[in-house]
Amino acid sequence: MSDNTSRRIEGLKPRDTAPLSRLLKSERTAAASEPAAPTLEVVAPDPAEPQRPQTKPRSRRTAAPTSSRKPSATFYIPEALQARGRAAYRATAHIEGDESYSHMAAKAYEAEVVRREQLYNNGEPFGGGQGPLPAGRPLQL
Repeated sequence: MSDNTSRRIEGLKPRDTAPLSRLLKSERTAAASEPAAPTLEVVAPDPAEPQRPQTKPRSRRTAAPTSSRKPSATFYIPEALQARGRAAYRATAHIEGDESYSHMAAKAYEAEVVRREQLYNNGEPFGGGQGPLPAGRPLQL
């Protein structure tokens, strides 16, 4: 039942170096002159050098909307309406000056937003456009 053979715990084998023919020309001379095993150098920070505070990258949800930024939007419409929209785009894009199907959809979206702002908010933009919308269907009472 017991196995008396000695066992050794080993790490991974060193990675094979790429053949010189697969390296870029600038890497070939460096690879031929460098030793096979890489060496790590630890550099301590200079106490005289001022440290920069670390900042987190801004997420999409907190980014301020700009006119040049075009994030994607996903929404669902009936197939028949989508087919009508595509047909209208193909037939009139050159007349209306639409750059793309998305451009036509953005113009239609903007027209509805302007209509609602004029009807419900005296033509002023509504506040609170940042942040995620509630997921799913609204609750039915």
